[in-house]
Amino acid sequence: MKLYSPIYYQIKQALSVITLPVLIYVPFSASAAEHNHQIQTEFSLETGLEYDSKLTIVELDQLKDESDTAVKLAAKAKLNWQPTDKLAGKVSYSYSDKAYQTYDEFDLSIQQLSGELGYDFSVAKLGAYYVLADAELADKSFLSLEQTSVFASKLINNRHYLRAAVNFSEKELDDFAGRNSDGTGYSLDYFLFLNQAKSYWSAGVWKDEQDAQLNEFDYQENGLKGAFSHGFSAVGFEQNLQLGIHYLTRDYQYVTPLIGETRNDSRRILKASWKINFNDYLGLKTQLEQASYQSNLASADYNEQLASVHLIATF
Repeated sequence: MKLYSPIYYQIKQALSVITLPVLIYVPFSASAAEHNHQIQTEFSLETGLEYDSKLTIVELDQLKDESDTAVKLAAKAKLNWQPTDKLAGKVSYSYSDKAYQTYDEFDLSIQQLSGELGYDFSVAKLGAYYVLADAELADKSFLSLEQTSVFASKLINNRHYLRAAVNFSEKELDDFAGRNSDGTGYSLDYFLFLNQAKSYWSAGVWKDEQDAQLNEFDYQENGLKGAFSHGFSAVGFEQNLQLGIHYLTRDYQYVTPLIGETRNDSRRILKASWKINFNDYLGLKTQLEQASYQSNLASADYNEQLASVHLIATF
C-alpha cells in the first residue's frame, strides 16, 4: 500500500490527521448539546468507475505503462459515542473493492477497522487513534498495516483548529518480508473554518521514518499539504467543491542495489473533486487527480492521471 500508491495511499486516507480531506464536526450552535450522551450510527454505500492512466504496485516498485478502468464498490459503517460532555469515541469498519476491466492482476480490496477515543481537558483535547487494515491484490493476501496515533487538538473560537499527532505504524507484506517496516511519524495540521463550517482552508506538514527489514528500504520522508473545501447551495442542491495538493520528498538511507546508489524520490499530487447531494441520502461525486512521481529508480519515475465518478448513498 504505497504512501500515495493505489493501496497504501487509500489506507492512509483513513488515518485521521495525515490525510486529505479531513472532516471535522464543529459545534457552531448550542443545539449540538442535544446530541451529547448519545450513540449515533452512519452507514454508506458507494459504487462507480475509476480511470487510471498508469497501473502500479509501488510497494514493489512495479509499473505497467498501460491504462485501465476499474469498477469500484465500497461500504462503511460508523458509530459515534459521547457518554459525557468531554469524553467521546468512535469506531468504524469499511470495505472497498476495485476490479479492473482488463488487467485483473491489479484488482484490489481493502478492509479497515478503526477506533478513536478522546477527552477534552478544555486547554486541549487529548486522544488516541488506531487503525488495522488488510489488503488483497488479485484475490491474494498482500499487505497489512497497523497504525496507532496519539494526538492533541484545540478548537479556538469555533474557527481555528490545530491538531498535532505522533504516529506509530507497522507494515507487513505477505510475500516480501524484506519490505516489512516499522515507522514513526509526526504531523501538524491547521484548519480555518468559514461559512458556518461548510467551508475551510487547511495546511499540514508531516515527517515519517521507516525502518525496514532490509536496509535498502529504510527511508525518511517529509511532506506538505494544503486544501480548500467549499460547501454551497446551487440549483436547489447542496454541493461541495474541494481542491488539494500534497508534496513530499523521500530519501532512502542506504544504497539501492538495482541502481547502485542511494535512492531519492519526490511526489506531487493535485486533486479536485465535486459532489452534489440530490437529497439527504443520495449524492454524486466526481474527482480528478494528477500525480508526478520523480525518482532515480526508473520504475518509480512517471506521471499518472486518475478520473472517477461515484454514486454515494448515506443512511
